[in-house]
Amino acid sequence: VPQGGASDERVDSVLRDASPIAVLTTSPVIDDVARRVSAQDGASPAPAIVEIDRLNLDARNRSGAGDADHPATAYLQYTSG
Repeated sequence: VPQGGASDERVDSVLRDASPIAVLTTSPVIDDVARRVSAQDGASPAPAIVEIDRLNLDARNRSGAGDADHPATAYLQYTSG
């Protein structure tokens, strides 16, 4: 979670490097996250921000994607090493 008024170059660097299409967060910090994400250089489209605590996990999946050939989902974790 971005700290209000503080600059976090690590977060900015990860956002620039990874160019995510989505950022997962929770509703209590959505405004802080949205400000951090929208503060990027604008070279790539801003990622969608998903409030995971507001997802209806019991809803039927109605993506309409069927059996189309889609790329595998990736999870990227940055570490200090």
